[in-house]
Amino acid sequence: MKASILIPAYNAAEFIGETLASCVQQGRDCIEEIIVINDHSEDDTRGVVERFQAKHPEIHIILEDNPTKGACSARNHSLSLAQRRCHPMARR
Repeated sequence: MKASILIPAYNAAEFIGETLASCVQQGRDCIEEIIVINDHSEDDTRGVVERFQAKHPEIHIILEDNPTKGACSARNHSLSLAQRRCHPMARR
């Protein structure tokens, strides 16, 4: 079984690259996907994640903007994306 890693991110440009690298170092074989939800960041969070994606095309990274705002909403949105992709009934 592989895991979905859910990362809500708000103004995380300084640390998000290191966070993604740490996820990958834990074991690519164990990762189904990494879902990053950009929660209306005002820094370069999106750009850092996009550059990481470009350097690591072998890793399935989903980057989406949070449709609303706030940490709880970002976590719930990332969870809904993971469940939609991984739940057998959602694939119909």
